[in-house]
Amino acid sequence: MKETYFLPEMIAEGAQLESLGFGGKKIRIPIRGRVAFRRSGGVTEVNFHYFAFRLKLARGLDQDFYVQLTPTLAFFNEKGEAVDDKNALSRLRRVTKTWDNEEWLNRIMATEHVLCGSAPTGGSDPGFESGLITLNSPRGLDEAVLGSNGAGDHLKMPGQELELDEPEAEEPNE
Repeated sequence: MKETYFLPEMIAEGAQLESLGFGGKKIRIPIRGRVAFRRSGGVTEVNFHYFAFRLKLARGLDQDFYVQLTPTLAFFNEKGEAVDDKNALSRLRRVTKTWDNEEWLNRIMATEHVLCGSAPTGGSDPGFESGLITLNSPRGLDEAVLGSNGAGDHLKMPGQELELDEPEAEEPNE
């Protein structure tokens, strides 16, 4: 979980991040979720995942610095121990494959809200300016035309416990 930042368990159970989404609508994202992975032999392993993000700093062509935000999850077992990288990558794919574009964007907006709402703790700490950089293209994808096939729709309810089957020995792709 190198360079991954997540909100600690000290936050109240059932706590949610509240911010404005891209369209100005109020969004709520649970800070902690629970997921049960069914493994071969009928063994079920319960994990908790926390709202998390990765940061990448880059200098732009205009000599300003920019931050790239990547939403993710941090996984812990029932004892509060971090799940190792190999299993965490597999589990991350299993959970986030149910997210649609709006869920990804909402998590970026919530991350921006967390970072911009945090005061610098020292004199040399950077300050963040809110606002996403958007790119326009003459071509696009009309997701409404694609419709919903119902796959994963039952998994999108906020705060719902997920139960996913996990293959015995899945290797992560990087």
